[in-house]
Amino acid sequence: MLRHAPAEAAGVSGAILQMAQRIAAAVSVSALSGVYLRQTAGGGGHRSAYLATSAVCAAVAALAVLASVFAGRAAARGATGEPVAVSRGRTPVR
Repeated sequence: MLRHAPAEAAGVSGAILQMAQRIAAAVSVSALSGVYLRQTAGGGGHRSAYLATSAVCAAVAALAVLASVFAGRAAARGATGEPVAVSRGRTPVR
């Protein structure tokens, strides 16, 4: 992800990436807590709240996997738009 950052800005780039990851984690935890609390407040009980929260986690994980697959395929196509073979190291081979 940081391969396009210039070498002299590697520290700043890494810090910004880490900050974005921490913000995403905080938003995710608060959203999942909201799903759980909404289910328990609705009278569903802790079991249904756990199931609903787990379903949301599974859906988000599935979307993340799909986004990763599509991003990998787009990166493998390169700038020309032609399919390019990808080695095990995820480096495009031309």
